[in-house]
Amino acid sequence: MAHKEWCICDRCNKGIAVDGGYLVWSEASTAYAGEVGVMLICEECANQVFTEKVWKQTRPMDWEFQPSGDSFAEIAASMKGFTDKLMHANDFSIATRAKRRGLGPVEACQEARELTQLWWTNEAVALKRLRAQKKR
Repeated sequence: MAHKEWCICDRCNKGIAVDGGYLVWSEASTAYAGEVGVMLICEECANQVFTEKVWKQTRPMDWEFQPSGDSFAEIAASMKGFTDKLMHANDFSIATRAKRRGLGPVEACQEARELTQLWWTNEAVALKRLRAQKKR
C-alpha cells in the first residue's frame, strides 16, 4: 500500500490531512455514474452530514439521482446545481444507511471516524468493515 500523505474530501474537494476524515458509504447514484460508494469526507462536511436535521429529513427511498427532465447538457451548464443535489442525495443516503442499523448521528459519526483511523493504517480491512455494514 502506498504511503498516504493527504486526501481530498469526496463531498467538498477540500484537502484532508493524514489521519483525518470520516469514512462513509453512499448508496446514492446518478444516471450517469452509478452508485457513489466509498467516500472520505472532511471534518467540516461530517459536521454537516451527521446532524439531527439530516437524520430527521431522511426518508427511505431509491437513491438514484436523476435530474428532473433536464438534459445532460443543461446539467453540465449548471454543475453547481447538480453538485448540490448529488451532495444532498449522498448526505441522506449516508444517514439512511446508518438509521437502518439503528445509529443516530453521533454514533454514526464516531463509527465513521473509527473506520477512517483504521483506513489510514489498513485500507483493505477498513473497506471490508464498511461494506459489511450494509449486511447488518
